Amino acid sequence: MDGLFVLALSPEDFSPNALPLTRAHFTTAELSDREDLRRLGDRELITQLLSLLDAPELPPTSTQVNVSELSLLGQWEEVLHKAINHSNFLDWADRRQLDFATL
Repeated sequence: MDGLFVLALSPEDFSPNALPLTRAHFTTAELSDREDLRRLGDRELITQLLSLLDAPELPPTSTQVNVSELSLLGQWEEVLHKAINHSNFLDWADRRQLDFATL
């Protein structure tokens, strides 16, 4: 799991000013707040999806869904976005002549 976390970071993230953390451990209340925010984001996303599926006719496939950055899906989206835009990945993709339009 550490490897995935490193992929989500850029070199700037390792500077002393990047993370304003004063400690490495968090209280139960802080972790609970984070979990509550994730649940809120998940609930927003689920409510939105259910309203689309509840319609008499299914929406067109081009219908956009706003994915809350608080939701678990939104958090994974951010990790993926950072990973595929990381210079190491872009160099690797260029060497393999990957066409991003087809991915």
